[in-house]
Amino acid sequence: MKTLRKDGYKEELEIEFVFGDYLKRLAFSNFTLEHIEKNSVCDLSAYRGELLRLLLPAEGVQGDLELMKSVLVTYPALAADPALGTALVMKILQFLGVARPGTPESRISADAKQYLRGYLFIGYYLAKAFEPQLSKKGAIETFQKIRDEYTRTVPFEKAEHVSEFVFGGEGAGAFKNAFIMTEFTIDEGRSGAKVSKCKWAEVMKELNDPDFAYAVACHYDFEAAKMHNPAFHLTRRGTLIQGRPCCDFVWHDTRMDTDLSHPGEEFWDALP
Repeated sequence: MKTLRKDGYKEELEIEFVFGDYLKRLAFSNFTLEHIEKNSVCDLSAYRGELLRLLLPAEGVQGDLELMKSVLVTYPALAADPALGTALVMKILQFLGVARPGTPESRISADAKQYLRGYLFIGYYLAKAFEPQLSKKGAIETFQKIRDEYTRTVPFEKAEHVSEFVFGGEGAGAFKNAFIMTEFTIDEGRSGAKVSKCKWAEVMKELNDPDFAYAVACHYDFEAAKMHNPAFHLTRRGTLIQGRPCCDFVWHDTRMDTDLSHPGEEFWDALP
């Protein structure tokens, strides 16, 4: 078995990005509203009202009505409810630590946790807004279903081997210093990672709501594995967000590994 330890985690990690590119994450909020209306998931008016309640106020942020209009016009469900669409953008700005929005072309530098809050916490509010109508269990199941359907609309870089998830693939780029993990390849059909520290988990634990936090930040990984290759299947017993000592990822290539067995605790304990 081949392993690689990555421990370049940085407590302070700055992320630079284009403001307009970041706001493209509003597409999921728009998709959620459209999905509710199309599938009669719940009372849309009541959902919008609860979501707006969760989003307000956006403290320390100055709005720009012309900017809001130019941003929201791309997203029909948000443009149809300017109060809600504006509240979403304003809340994102608050989480990013941006008091006054610039143009969509402007570059912004933010701490990695601010960057993550700006879309993870919005996802959390989207999920929580279902709860008054659907109960906690129903809200989580509905949000995860919508998230899976949205994931299937997003283009993914295709992978031929599960080993492409490790040894330089997963966790590269701006967030390469956001984890402490050990990556491994067991054989041609199985690769994985033991993640013992993760900024996503640290941010989501601030909410003190592990079930919803898992739905927002972790559930996505299963559908994403299939999007990289329909033959790929992810197994995982738990995550840091759920209070486990590590996130124990194993990606299986079902063309070679039909058993899909997940390694036991002894395997994970032996990894650094």
